[in-house]
Amino acid sequence: MLKLNKKGFALVETLIVSVVVMTIFTILYTNFYPMMGEYSKRENYDDIDSIYNTYLIKTLLENSKSKGFEFAAMKNNIDSIDSNGINRIFHADFDKDSINSFKKDTEYCKNLTPNLEGENLTNYCINLLFETKAINVYLTKYNLTSLKRNISKPELKLIMDEYTKDYIDTLPYYSKVENSNGYTYRIIVEYVKEINKESEKSREEIYSFSTMGVEL
Repeated sequence: MLKLNKKGFALVETLIVSVVVMTIFTILYTNFYPMMGEYSKRENYDDIDSIYNTYLIKTLLENSKSKGFEFAAMKNNIDSIDSNGINRIFHADFDKDSINSFKKDTEYCKNLTPNLEGENLTNYCINLLFETKAINVYLTKYNLTSLKRNISKPELKLIMDEYTKDYIDTLPYYSKVENSNGYTYRIIVEYVKEINKESEKSREEIYSFSTMGVEL
């Protein structure tokens, strides 16, 4: 009568279970960390608040295009072959000691409506940029091929920080198929979401971003 080798069977059983467990942990590891990275990215990229605020800024720009603010030179520069593909149309400094101490460029809003009839719109513009904490509004082509091609150029450091570039890297190219509204340009808006004074990193500001098609 044959005797079963129980030790050998237990060893094989242990190996099989170990392989199965290691496979499960490998699958969890390879999927969990990218998922957490995607979650962290989406927390500050195109979140609901940023999308809504960007829509308000887009509407402001579209309603102001015929009231005195000159976009022609800016658009010509973006369309130029020698262009970097982007222009910053608004920038605001702020006091890092307080999230509320923004120094808004009121001239930007005044240029939207150079006549007295536009006073209400000017005040709306100033309040909108203050309340949304928008610090940079960029204008670029709707399709981001040109911008993505030039994103690493040294001259873009003068108008764009690395965090904005990181956001642009995550964006698709936006083909004609996706452009159902026929937009020629888009805006990319950078907001200060909060200030983390306890951060050990050199960057205390936590930014959020959003982008949207615009017709100017």
